[in-house]
Amino acid sequence: QLKADVIQNTIQLESRRYFSNFKIGPSFSREKTDESSLVRFGVSLSFDIPTLNNSNYNYIQQAESLATLEKARKEKVVEIDKIIVEDRFKKYSESLRSLPSQDKLESDIRKIKKSFDAGVVSPLVYLESYRSYVDFLEVSEDVRLNVLESYLKLRGLYVETNS
Repeated sequence: QLKADVIQNTIQLESRRYFSNFKIGPSFSREKTDESSLVRFGVSLSFDIPTLNNSNYNYIQQAESLATLEKARKEKVVEIDKIIVEDRFKKYSESLRSLPSQDKLESDIRKIKKSFDAGVVSPLVYLESYRSYVDFLEVSEDVRLNVLESYLKLRGLYVETNS
């Protein structure tokens, strides 16, 4: 609806600009010569015709300035997106580096299982350690996925802006 209104207003402005002094009215003229006298009645139509050299100059200037502003705004948005993605990538990479190694956790689980088999550790302790290991696997998978996604987004931003 808004777009249709804008188009309609633009058409009205254009037609007013092109035909600013549009007039329709009667015309009357009388011609006298030595031999005869003529009277003419008619309809007159008058309007101003714009010059073709600069009829759209203001609109072209406004369109150029709007396009320049839009381009600058999009460049700023891309720059801000790049900063945000770079920051996320750094944070996710740091959190991935800070995770303990999977081999160490698996060896700890094996030690707790041996202690459980020997009767030193209760079943609840063994289950809790196993649940912690499964939670670690889920978290580490999420962190790896976040690192990969932010890397791909960052690479896409660099490719889009550099090409």
